[in-house]
Amino acid sequence: MKYLLGIIYLNIKQHLYFKISAVFSIFSLLFLFLIKSSIWSQIGNTDYISYFAIITIVGSFIVVTTDRYFQTIYQTGSISFLLLRPINFGLNIFLKDFAAAITRFILKSLPLLIVLILFFDVNIYYGAVNLSLFIFSAFCAYLFNWFTAYIIGLCVFFYGNNEGFIQIKNILFLFFSGSLIPFDFFPKTLQKILNYLPFRVLYQIPIEVLNSSNLKSFSLISRQLYWIFFLLVVTCIFHRRAIKKIEIMGG
Repeated sequence: MKYLLGIIYLNIKQHLYFKISAVFSIFSLLFLFLIKSSIWSQIGNTDYISYFAIITIVGSFIVVTTDRYFQTIYQTGSISFLLLRPINFGLNIFLKDFAAAITRFILKSLPLLIVLILFFDVNIYYGAVNLSLFIFSAFCAYLFNWFTAYIIGLCVFFYGNNEGFIQIKNILFLFFSGSLIPFDFFPKTLQKILNYLPFRVLYQIPIEVLNSSNLKSFSLISRQLYWIFFLLVVTCIFHRRAIKKIEIMGG
């Protein structure tokens, strides 16, 4: 915990050093929210302000660049030094990424949320229990996104480059997670198919948890936990194989 708090402190300090960049990042998120909500409100004749407000807040928190980080350590050869550290390799990366996510929430998501509540009448409070479950669901969405990025990052040790995997992942998540296109606009058949796929874990389930009864929320979160456990198993398998690959290559 002390190590995590130390990383968070360093991240906040680093972000505050570039104050203008931090301010512009908030405005960029607000601009993105305005574009999405206005366009889909016109198309669907429905108020999508609250929907895309939550999407923007959750999206700024769960974003990860772990997959591209693996490209950097692979190309520079620093992977060997990271593996020699006393702290677990994967845990070390997770703590750094999670600290960055908390930093983004404090410096970007939270100020944006205050602006949306004050000037756009956005309401995300549907009771203490719902809000708590929503926060936990957003954390589950982050875990799912991080494990996915970690697995794709490990692919660089097998194929030498994982850029193609990153692009495919980004496109699939963008179109089928509800981030760009609300689920209501998908054909009914596609919606049924997506119910069995993991894309809803990122945005759709946290939104539904916020507006659902406690019993349904637990059911939705259990679906998130299922996919997280599945990715955890896949991550452990890929990680072991990647380490063996590095050892064979003389790393």
